[in-house]
Amino acid sequence: MIKIISYRTKDTNIEITYTPNVRTYNIVSGLMTDDCRPFRIAQSAMIWIDENGYIGEIECIYPIVVEDQICTFKDKVKIFDGFPAFEIPYCDNEVYIQNQVNGFIIWFSKDKEIDTIITFKHLKFLISNNELVGITCKEHEIIE
Repeated sequence: MIKIISYRTKDTNIEITYTPNVRTYNIVSGLMTDDCRPFRIAQSAMIWIDENGYIGEIECIYPIVVEDQICTFKDKVKIFDGFPAFEIPYCDNEVYIQNQVNGFIIWFSKDKEIDTIITFKHLKFLISNNELVGITCKEHEIIE
C-alpha cells in the first residue's frame, strides 16, 4: 500500500522514460538522492522515496501489461496541483502498465474507485481513499 500523506507546490524536475528492449518504465524526480529509501512494491517494481516521503524514482521492469483501465472514477473527482508525499506501511502491490498514446499509466492497484487526482507537470497521481492506485505519465522519452 502506498498512502498519501501530503503534497507540495514546490517545483522539481521530472524525467519519464521507457526503454523497449528491456521493457523498463521509469519516473525520476529531482529529489532522487543516495539518501532515498528503496521499497520493492511488487515483483517488477521499486520505488525510492526521500525522508519526507517524496518520490525520487519509480522503476518497473518487465511489468504486466494490461489493455484496459483497471480502476474506475467516482462521479465527482477532486483535482489538485502539487507533488504528493507518500508513506509505504507495507508492500502488497501488483504493478500493471497500461500503454497509451504518448505515455502510459502505472497501476498499483485494481478495482479501486479514484476520488482524487493530483497533477504535477506530465504526471497525474490517481488516488482512492488516500491510497495511490495509479500514475498517468505523459510525454515520455523512449530510450533505444
